[in-house]
Parts: sequence; structure tokens; C-alpha cells
Amino acid sequence: MKRRQLLLAQLDLANRSIPAQFPRQISSPSTLSSEQLDLTQLTFELDQSDIGEIEFALRTFDARHGQPNDISRVTFPLPTLGPRLRAISADLHRGSGLAILKNLQPDKYTPWENMVLYAGIASYIGDVRGTQSGSNHVLTHLRVANNVSDPRPSFMRDDLPFHNDNGEILSLYIVEPAASGGNTMISSAGHVYNELVRTKPYLIDVLAKDDWPHWTARKPTKEKCFPLLFPGENQTPYFGFTRYSLTGSESSPKPEHIRPLTLLQAEAMDSIEMLAAKNAVALPQRKGDLHFISNRAFFHARKAYQDLSMDNARHLMRLILMDSEFGHALTTAEKVRWGASFEFSPDQAAWILEKEHTHEMASSSEFDSLYLDETTHTSS
Repeated sequence: MKRRQLLLAQLDLANRSIPAQFPRQISSPSTLSSEQLDLTQLTFELDQSDIGEIEFALRTFDARHGQPNDISRVTFPLPTLGPRLRAISADLHRGSGLAILKNLQPDKYTPWENMVLYAGIASYIGDVRGTQSGSNHVLTHLRVANNVSDPRPSFMRDDLPFHNDNGEILSLYIVEPAASGGNTMISSAGHVYNELVRTKPYLIDVLAKDDWPHWTARKPTKEKCFPLLFPGENQTPYFGFTRYSLTGSESSPKPEHIRPLTLLQAEAMDSIEMLAAKNAVALPQRKGDLHFISNRAFFHARKAYQDLSMDNARHLMRLILMDSEFGHALTTAEKVRWGASFEFSPDQAAWILEKEHTHEMASSSEFDSLYLDETTHTSS
């Protein structure tokens, strides 16, 4: 790092201006320091009436439908809770960017029931589910993978660095928390942006250039170039950032022939992570909590964790969501970066019903060989 600072000092950085399409400051409800972010204001308790309504919707769905691709706001009716969830969705997309629902009891339900009620509730947050694999899996199970030799970072117990997933809303259902650690960490992307403008404004132009060499482990390996920072709407830029697709990981090392990052790109990447970590807030890891996190509003990461046994190992269900009413319109560049995550027929979606994940999801090499979007093999 000292050598990098010496090299940076030799560059004429003071005269680099912020591109015209990017503001000098982001002002939004989600642009908060860690001290300002009050999770109690964004946590919603499901009462007994809500639980009863959810369980009635579950019984209604099982009686009339039975296929997971049929789960929707129509087939999973929540006449009282539903409008409140839609209000939460509007705030997620255009306001606070975060919501936590609590008081579900996963142990009361079968694996099938947990999946249906989770997807049914989530449909009120986002009615479009994104694929998370080359086989169009829309629901996945995050557990440690002991049955593969090259597990993806999502399926290991190590720390996961700050990043954004491809998709509008990241949704997690905590079926079983870790014995220790495993917290999802969030950090305001708007706050990171403002700190970059204040301390290293020359990096905004670096982040906005479409010359960042993302790579794919698919054969033959090749690189795709995208920016890490997009202008967004209403003077609210957002990041599309995942370190592993730029640097590789232990299970998917970056090939030598893929172009290395420049000095300024390395500085920008590390600056994002350091600022995000400095302003991080840990989300509670309560059994039965549902987390909904805007990828535009927040970076997220995961703390390393320990399990007491595989029978009680940390287990989260995950959905990636968009909403046809409240979601943001995507530019061509954004669609290219997100790949084909939402561009498939809903009836082609696949669901992993049991908590044991498939090799395709857990293995880096198998996942890379099938994924349609050639740069998202490291998403987590």
C-alpha cells in the first residue's frame, strides 16, 4: 500500500473532475452513517393475526395450486398484511432500502411450507424472481458445502467481502442461524459515494469507466468490461461491485492472461471496501427473520461463522427480486451487466426444494460452466 501511495502521488489527480452525470453528493433516505441507521425503525413484527393470515394463504396455495412457479400475490392472498408489505416494498425501492420482518417460526413448518410461505411473502416485495444459476434456479439454500472440492464463497464459512448482487432486492430467510458469527453486514452505498467524493473525488471517473476487466471461469476464459458505478436515476448513482469477479478467489483463481487492474482501479476497489467496512452495520441473525436489502442502496457482506454440527448448520434461503411497479428502469448498460438474470419465462424457473444444495450451485467449476451471465460466477 505504501508503494501504491507513492505512485499515486506522482499522478496529476487534483485536476481530474467528476463526470457531469454524477452529483457532488447523494441525498437519499438510505444515505446514512452507521450511527444514523436505526434498525428498529426498519424492523416489522408479524403478530398472531399476520401469522394466521400467512398460514391460511399457505393452505390455500397447497389446496389449489401446488407448483412453486405458481406462487404469486394472487395465489398467496394476504388481504390485510399484503398492503403493508407493498408499502414496505415501495420504501425499499425508493426510500430506506432495507426491511426486516420478524416472528416467523421455521421449525413449525416442513421444508416445502417454509419455501412456499417465504416465496409467497416475498412476492409482495418483488413480483419478479431472478435466476441464480445457469439452470434458472430462483430459490437457493445457503449452507456450507462439505461435499464439493471447490466450493463457491457463498458456501464456505469464511468472511465474504462487501459487494452488490445482480438484481434489485436481495432477500434472505434465516431458517437456521449459525452457532456464532454469520451476520449479514450492510453499508450505505450513498455514504460510501459521498466519502469518495469528499476524500478521493478522482476515483468517481475511474469507477464510472467501462474498462474494468471482469472475467469468467468458463472455457475459454475471457474478460468482459463493465463500470463499477452507474449514474442511476434522479442524481442517485449506484454501484455494481464484486471483488472476486475482478481478482478471482481461492476456488476460482484469476487466469494470468486476464488483464490486471490498473493502479487507480486497485485504489478504487480497495477504497470502496475500506469505506464500506468502516461504516458497516450488522443485521441480527434471528431464526425466522426475513431480510430485504436493496442492492442499489447498500453493499452487503457476511461475517465468518461456526456451526456446532451439520444437523444444525447455518441455513438461509435466498431470492433475488425485482418489482414491476416500484422497480427502477434499466439502461442498456445495466441490462448487460446484470446479464440474463430476469430474462426468462417464469414457468422455466427451477427450485431447490431441500436444504442440501446441488453441485451446480455449490461447486465453482460446475456453476461457472453453466451460468448464462459470464461475470457472475462469484456472486454471493
